[in-house]
Amino acid sequence: MFGLKNLVMLAATALLLSVGTTVQAVGPNVNGSYVTPLKQGTLKFVPVKRVVQWGYQGNATVEGRKFPATLSYGNSGIYLTWMRRTDYVQLGQASLNIQPDGTYAGTIEFLNKAGTVTDSGVVQATIVNK
Repeated sequence: MFGLKNLVMLAATALLLSVGTTVQAVGPNVNGSYVTPLKQGTLKFVPVKRVVQWGYQGNATVEGRKFPATLSYGNSGIYLTWMRRTDYVQLGQASLNIQPDGTYAGTIEFLNKAGTVTDSGVVQATIVNK
């Protein structure tokens, strides 16, 4: 019923489909630094999955620790939100707006389990589409 050529084509198609689902999402990589009254450090976002309506899901590294995160677009800027891996409670957020020089700047907030802001400050970042 299927010739060897057809079987090879089916196998190649299945392989391409399986590889296509494991490739990292092409999207914006964020690298930045922040300063608050209590701390200073770097933050990073690497996309894993494109979410068509509003942005990307990925991983953020904040204070040297890796967290699940989202990068979303809104009318007033770009928002990076990171969560605790075990229960996805929001731990922090950064709001970024484009600057005349092409970089991004804005505010950063760190939250406790109840969602109360425990520290806030300023953040500067670059966003590179890969």
